Amino acid sequence: QTAMKYDGKPSREAVQEAKKMKKAGWQVPIGDPPLERQIDDALRKRYSRDEKDKPKYILGLGQSHAENYDVARLQAEELARAAIVRNSSSMVTSTVNNMLTNSQLAKDKASSQSVIDAVMNTVSTMNIGFTEVVVSAYRELPDKNKEVQIRLVAEYSEIHAGIESATRAEIEKRGIK
Repeated sequence: QTAMKYDGKPSREAVQEAKKMKKAGWQVPIGDPPLERQIDDALRKRYSRDEKDKPKYILGLGQSHAENYDVARLQAEELARAAIVRNSSSMVTSTVNNMLTNSQLAKDKASSQSVIDAVMNTVSTMNIGFTEVVVSAYRELPDKNKEVQIRLVAEYSEIHAGIESATRAEIEKRGIK
């Protein structure tokens, strides 16, 4: 994983991916940046790291089709948000295990898996905070329906804070100290 240098033009990887998508019929909504720029932005965010060398963003991809563009876009955005939550599941597991270890969990009080399950349920319904659409593309299908692809990013630190809060609440609810 190398840091991508920015010289003002999209990376070769972004140009190649955009070319494949365009060949498959994908286009960007009017007023949005070109597909190459959007993909380049998504790649930069995927590779960006904070000062602790942790990912700065978690990415989620959603794809949906419907009779009209607006409905397909809303569905795709929700699927992308759900993907972000799924992508954060390993973060939930490690956070719960660390907190339970720190609280010196007694075996009869709760298992880490039951706490993980409870926290995942909470996280799946929580507001994951600000998300940014980094790629938005659509295409018309042969049946005249619209297919929309959305790639969202959410800040890792915001999601992590929400997971820690949900974990703390679940541990307190179970009376674990």
